[in-house]
Amino acid sequence: MPDRPEATPRFDKALRALARPVNIQSQPLPALHAVMSMRHSSEMEQEGRDPLADIALRLHSLGAALEFAALRRCINRMWPVPFDAHHTSSDRLSADEAALSAMMRTAEKGDRAAFGHILNGFVRPERHEALFAACVAFAIALAAA
Repeated sequence: MPDRPEATPRFDKALRALARPVNIQSQPLPALHAVMSMRHSSEMEQEGRDPLADIALRLHSLGAALEFAALRRCINRMWPVPFDAHHTSSDRLSADEAALSAMMRTAEKGDRAAFGHILNGFVRPERHEALFAACVAFAIALAAA
């Protein structure tokens, strides 16, 4: 059996970043709301329940809950694989949750270039704009709540 090839220098940084687990407590509030809402809605849907009312209570805003629901639908359509949401009690982010957190941080700043950089090589480029718009809308709704 041939030896496994070594990681190329081009991917060393990305591989090291993926190997380090990200703690949910280190995330800024809008990113934390996005991740926890994703986790909560995933769990509720597995139970056959609609998460919208509960997320509205958690976010103290029906508008923010509706924008989150739109973001989640967009992610479900645009993500290349089913979104991996950890259990609500987990203190570590999945790779998908870490990407969502980074997406929210850049969308909140309005940094479209950094947003695209997060998704390059994972989500097709023609899907970036819809995801960016959904993240921005959710960030605006959270700020208004």
